[in-house]
Amino acid sequence: MEELRPGGLRLLHISDVHFSSGTSRRSNQQVIQSLVEILSFYALDETCPIGAVCMTGDLVSRKHTQESFADALTLMQRLREFAPVLYSMGNHEYDWEEPER
Repeated sequence: MEELRPGGLRLLHISDVHFSSGTSRRSNQQVIQSLVEILSFYALDETCPIGAVCMTGDLVSRKHTQESFADALTLMQRLREFAPVLYSMGNHEYDWEEPER
């Protein structure tokens, strides 16, 4: 990995997690834990802190369940422990009926 200059800012990008009716709660929890471990690694570098986590859509899939939403919320809460989270909807969220958005 290329060295970053001291005083820089790190943006971490996450996309297309796709929590859905086709993913188990256990699998979702493993994804959450893996992402938290990755952020924990980068958070150790005090010379270049995490400025924000950018999530660019498809956190939850079209075939979602209430558990999918709960896992998505858990992921967002865990990521906020490290930095502000910026989120934009992907096509899987955009295609929902208006009340679900």
